[in-house]
Amino acid sequence: MITKRYKNGNMTFKAEPVELEKPERIFDEFLSSAFDLDCSVWGNEFCISNFEMGMCLYSFYTDLKYIIPFSLIDELKEGKTIRLYGAKLDEADREDLEKYFSENE
Repeated sequence: MITKRYKNGNMTFKAEPVELEKPERIFDEFLSSAFDLDCSVWGNEFCISNFEMGMCLYSFYTDLKYIIPFSLIDELKEGKTIRLYGAKLDEADREDLEKYFSENE
């Protein structure tokens, strides 16, 4: 997986041609690359809209959260580059984050 982190905290991911040969492993490769960028899965999957499921990543490096719609994984499987935009945590997010990581150590 080709990754890049920008100064503002945004990140891009693109599957390498070898990874595209096994599209069923793209999600695992994506998570592995996110972990290499000091990110961790935060919480469980959830509904983003009536038609979309997703999950959150938290970056220990940037102290930002990233909402990942699962449709982005499909775009990776097609060989497209995806960009994740970081969002600052509010007080409720910070409390949820601390609770999640203290329960899942």
